[in-house]
Amino acid sequence: CALFEGEPPDWAIAGPCAVHAAMITAQKRMEEALAQQTVLDLARRVGRKAPAGFGTQVDDWMGGRREKKCAGDIPLTEV
Repeated sequence: CALFEGEPPDWAIAGPCAVHAAMITAQKRMEEALAQQTVLDLARRVGRKAPAGFGTQVDDWMGGRREKKCAGDIPLTEV
C-alpha cells in the first residue's frame, strides 16, 4: 500500500485491501451491466436520439480513422 513506507503493519495486510475489494466489486457490477446490452442495443439508443445525418458522420469519421491507421503501415517490398 502506498500509505506505508517500507513494511506495512500486519493489520494493514490482513485480508484483502478495502480499496481493492471495492474496485473489484465495481468492476463486477460494470461487467454485469454491460453484459445485459449489446452493441446493437447501444446503436439503436443512439439512433433514436441523434439527428438524421449522424450515422453518415460516424461512417465518415470511422473511414478517416481507418485511412490514417493504414497510412502508417510499413510498405511491402519484394524479397
